[in-house]
This record gives sequence, C-alpha cells and structure tokens, in this order.
Amino acid sequence: VDNTGHQFEWLGRGKRARDRGGGMTTFSESDIREAFQTFDRDGNGFIGASDLHNTYLAINEDLNDDEVDELIRLVDHDGDGQVSYEEFRKMVLEFNKKAGGK
Repeated sequence: VDNTGHQFEWLGRGKRARDRGGGMTTFSESDIREAFQTFDRDGNGFIGASDLHNTYLAINEDLNDDEVDELIRLVDHDGDGQVSYEEFRKMVLEFNKKAGGK
C-alpha cells in the first residue's frame, strides 16, 4: 500500500480547505497552520496520539489505537512518536503537489 496515500487520510478526514478547481483541494500556508492547530488540541506544538484521536472523535470518527499509531507513524519522520508542525507541513505540501497546486 502506498504510504503517501494514507498520509492524506489526515487531510480527507480533517478540516477541509477550499476547493481551488479540478475537484482537488489544495492548502495555503494559512490553511496548513489552521489545520495543524485543529489537530494540536492541547496546544503543545505537536500532534500526539491523544490529539489525533480526540480530533477524529470530534468529527464522529472513532479510530482505534492501531489506526492512530499508523497515521502518526506515516508522518513522524524523526520517530519521536508525535508530529511536529514541519512534519505536518511537509505532508500537506506533498499533497498539494499531487493535487497540482503549489
């Protein structure tokens, strides 16, 4: 399975940015910051397992621990068990490329 596709589940399930044509959503820098802040529920500058789980609960999606861990693992490039803003931003910019955006 293509891990990149799974990374984008974050974006498909999380707060959506505006559609800029072609049916694909791309995200501006302010969209990225706003989305990160939505996921970083405790405001510590990182997205941890509880942040991710609680964000999905808020949109009526109950991910199990394995699903949460897998989503984090796909984006957590430094292996610290949480997602920094830069890791999140990199994932979104990769999505933008695939969507034909910036």
